[in-house]
Amino acid sequence: PSSAVITVVVGGLACRAGWPVVQAVCGDHDGTASFHVTDDPHNASVLRPRQDAQDLLAHGGDVRSYVEVRMVCLDTALADLAAIDLLKIDVQGFERSVLAGASATLHRTAWVLLEANFVSLYNGDLLLPELHALMLDAGFTLSNLSPPSVRHAQAPFAHPPYRPGPATTRPAGPGHEAQTL
Repeated sequence: PSSAVITVVVGGLACRAGWPVVQAVCGDHDGTASFHVTDDPHNASVLRPRQDAQDLLAHGGDVRSYVEVRMVCLDTALADLAAIDLLKIDVQGFERSVLAGASATLHRTAWVLLEANFVSLYNGDLLLPELHALMLDAGFTLSNLSPPSVRHAQAPFAHPPYRPGPATTRPAGPGHEAQTL
């Protein structure tokens, strides 16, 4: 809903690479959704930020307004793509809905990179254990897990990449034992 964000996306890498820009939120159906516009655009979401998470959101989670926006399923938005090399999902806790609208898309996707929270920041959000279970149910396996990050005094989050297939064992490296992923 932010014209400043759209300007950055449209003028950025997406258009230079020939990728279409779909001005919509992703979810489990095609239609509309109420979008929570927050003081800090990084915290805006279809889900309402939790009042008790304001310190973790660096006080940028106060809802300024609500905007009715178009919602599309990834299965609809990406229907014309035969294969997807990398699908990046960073939807501020709305992963359950996005994944529910992406079952066909996931079957054509080589890698999924998610942002996963370790503590709840939004009403109805998913945390890493629940998100991991959804990805396993979709036929993906965890390939790695980035070290937890903290940005602007926010709660820790990580970017777990998933790939299709069964769990594998990551070989031991310097200072690390072998792990089954």
